[in-house]
Amino acid sequence: MADLLETFEKVKNHEERILILEENDLKHEERIRTVEGNYTNLENTILKSHQSHQDFFRDTLSKQWDLIKARDESKDNDRKRGHEIALTDQEIKKTN
Repeated sequence: MADLLETFEKVKNHEERILILEENDLKHEERIRTVEGNYTNLENTILKSHQSHQDFFRDTLSKQWDLIKARDESKDNDRKRGHEIALTDQEIKKTN
């Protein structure tokens, strides 16, 4: 009879350990879901940040290109004005 009680206690202890392990598995799965959610949030943040950096650099390059074009147009206009001034000076000298 003592052997039967001892076996019963072992089975009872075994069932309690199984329940504890199952609870721990549930907690572990919950932690994994939380980590996966955090990872997804981090990934989305990085992708959004990367996109905003790309947009910033694209805008900056576009503005720089516009400035370069404006500078070149200004230089061309200065050359044209210089040429017109030189022609006007020659005509003035001819008429004098």
